[in-house]
Amino acid sequence: KKSKNYLSLSEAILKGVQKLWNDDLGHYVAFNITSGPVLNRVFLMAFPIWAHMANSTQAERALASIYAPDMLSPFGVRSTSSTDPRYTNENVIKPYSNWRGPVWINANAMLAYGALG
Repeated sequence: KKSKNYLSLSEAILKGVQKLWNDDLGHYVAFNITSGPVLNRVFLMAFPIWAHMANSTQAERALASIYAPDMLSPFGVRSTSSTDPRYTNENVIKPYSNWRGPVWINANAMLAYGALG
């Protein structure tokens, strides 16, 4: 019975993730339940490909978004677009500053796995 419940919950999550696809932007967006869609260009734009939740068109477009010059660095995909006004690569830790530009191995490993899978 538990596994059937988890399957049902997983299917609901998949439907929710599909609602985060933005066809105009060509990638997934985050959603703040109090203020609505979060349209910042961040590495999460393509995360659903890691879990094979994107169809082939969505995967191709989301990968194009994260492999764009503002997102791709010589070391991998940045956590935040280099064109974002909050982007910083300073070696400081302020609230959330570590997610405003640096390249993270965990995020890049997941993106690469999804892109290759």
